[in-house]
Amino acid sequence: MSRRSHRDAAPTHNETASDGRAGTDVAVTRLLWLAGLWLGSRLVAGLLVAPFVDPGAPLSAGSLVVSQIPFWGVTVGGLWWMARREGERLSGFVRWGFAPQDLGVGLVAGFGLHWGVNLLYRVLENAGVSGDPSASARELVNASPGVLGKVVLVVMVAVGAPVVEEMYYRGVAQRTAMQLAEGTSAKSGLRHRWGAVAGLVAVAAFFALSHIATGADLIQLPGLTLVGVVLGGLVWRSGRLGPSIVAHGVFNLCSLLVLWGVSSPLLAG
Repeated sequence: MSRRSHRDAAPTHNETASDGRAGTDVAVTRLLWLAGLWLGSRLVAGLLVAPFVDPGAPLSAGSLVVSQIPFWGVTVGGLWWMARREGERLSGFVRWGFAPQDLGVGLVAGFGLHWGVNLLYRVLENAGVSGDPSASARELVNASPGVLGKVVLVVMVAVGAPVVEEMYYRGVAQRTAMQLAEGTSAKSGLRHRWGAVAGLVAVAAFFALSHIATGADLIQLPGLTLVGVVLGGLVWRSGRLGPSIVAHGVFNLCSLLVLWGVSSPLLAG
C-alpha cells in the first residue's frame, strides 16, 4: 500500500486553526480600512461639494448628483485600492457577478421588500410608533420636478445607489463581518452558521444607520434593517451581487413610484 505524500495529506487541526487565524487577521485589517473608507469618502465628498451645495437648501436632483458622484467615486476607488492591496481584482473582491436567474430573483425580492416594509410600518403604527419613514425621500421628490428631475432620480436612486452600496455593504463589509464572527470554527459547524448570521445582521444594521442624517430619520431604521437583512441573505445564498443589486434597485424604484403617485396593484402594499 502506498503512503500519501505530505502534500496530499489532510490539514491537521493546528494547521486549520492557523489558517483561520491568518484569515481573521486579514479580515480585521480589511475592517479597519472599510471604516476609514466610510469616514474618508464622506469627508472628501463633503469638502468637494461644499462650494456648490447650500447646506440649508432642500436636497434636489441636482444637488444629489453633485453630492453623490464624488462620494461614489471615492468609495469605488477605495474598494479598488483595497482589492489591489489583497491581490485581487475589484470584481472578485466585491463579489461582482450576474446570472440569468438574478433578474427574476431580484424582481421578486424587490417587490417583496416593498410590501414587507409597508407591512412592518403598519404594525409599528398600530403599536403606537409615530413618524414618517418617507419624509426625506418625499422632500427629495418634491424638490426634483419635471421629466429631467425624475430621470435623474431614477438613475441615481434606482441604479447608482444600489450598485455602489451593494459593492461596499454586501460585497465587502458583510463578507468581512461574517468572517470575523465565524472566527476559526469549522465551516460546517453551528458556530460558523450563527457567526455568519451575526455578521449579516450587523452589517444590515450598519447599512440602516448609515442612512440616518437627522433625528427624524430614525423611524427609517426598522425598515432599512429589514432591507439590509434580505439583501444580505441574497448575497450569502448566491455568492454574488447580482440578485441584491436588482432587488435594491426595484425596492428604491417602487418607493419613487409611490411618491410620484403611480397607482398599481404591485405598489399597493
